[in-house]
Amino acid sequence: MAGAPASSLYENQDYGQRIPAMDHEQLDLFSKYLNGSSCSQDRLKRSLFIVGQIGLNDYNNGLLHGNKSFEEVKNMVLNVVQAIKDAVKWVIGYGAVKVLVPGQWPMGCLPIYLSRFPTNDTAAYDQFHCLKDWNSISDCHNYHLRNAIEELKKEYPDVTIVYADYYSAFEWILTQQEELGFAADVD
Repeated sequence: MAGAPASSLYENQDYGQRIPAMDHEQLDLFSKYLNGSSCSQDRLKRSLFIVGQIGLNDYNNGLLHGNKSFEEVKNMVLNVVQAIKDAVKWVIGYGAVKVLVPGQWPMGCLPIYLSRFPTNDTAAYDQFHCLKDWNSISDCHNYHLRNAIEELKKEYPDVTIVYADYYSAFEWILTQQEELGFAADVD
């Protein structure tokens, strides 16, 4: 699953879990594939399942199109993380034993936020010229996601669940931009 919104949650009767609508479509296609294929449990145990990136669309829609306040969007984080946790449980229920769950990258570094919410207040920007407030949504999301992953690891000790730290990877690229061949000063 990738790029799925976590909004429009509904009750999944089969698992008693809340699964996001877009994820449901992806999970439904996946379950149809598994049920109709010759994919063995052995093959599932050798596969890496990537569950994410989920939630950015919810934050984007709320901030850019949904007329939600910054605080309202930040308050969505726990529901988004719960939807991700539920999706991980779902794939584990199908036999996944290796799961990678990516976090959010720094939203305040994304061009859409930088161009939509410019400010002359230099204190609003971090050392990478990214908007601190918007990055705080990503920080909050990633904090709760890492905690949810730790809970899942305790609940499923025989499953390897790994957090992919997109935020730090994104910042590493920004700190290494000259060495990577990107212009250091873009106006």
